[in-house]
Amino acid sequence: MRATRRALRPGDLLVLSGPEPPIGVFWALVQSHPDDPLWVFGVPVTQYPFLGVDDVAIEATGRFGTLKGGGHCGLGLWLRAGAIRTAGLKRRVAGRIRPRDLKGVRARLHDLATGGGPWVQVPLFVSETEDSADYRDWMSQVDRVRGNLEACMAGTP
Repeated sequence: MRATRRALRPGDLLVLSGPEPPIGVFWALVQSHPDDPLWVFGVPVTQYPFLGVDDVAIEATGRFGTLKGGGHCGLGLWLRAGAIRTAGLKRRVAGRIRPRDLKGVRARLHDLATGGGPWVQVPLFVSETEDSADYRDWMSQVDRVRGNLEACMAGTP
């Protein structure tokens, strides 16, 4: 007997696997679409050790134990569970992010959308992270994964 998959919901931490080699990107589901609950907004989460301007610290628990990383809010996108399957990707809910971290991601997304927030003066360590070639290289890899996933979402109903 096959296990029934439950609906994706905010706070879930997903692992998506497909044809490209994994680089350690999880997806934190942040909120359902107000007009269509089958769509959920996801933010890539990695264990890169430093945070940039658009990133929020996230801790999640699940089958893997505890994951500490950064939610890259500037690279979020809308995901649809049916489109994930249609595109040939496998999804697994690996865990849940802490409620306070989910709240922090939502607040940062709001700041990005409205141009507001606490980033009027960027702390020095964040500026140094943003200027790091390693960070820029890592984020370009995460952005490539995001772009491939976005193409999967656009090519399916």
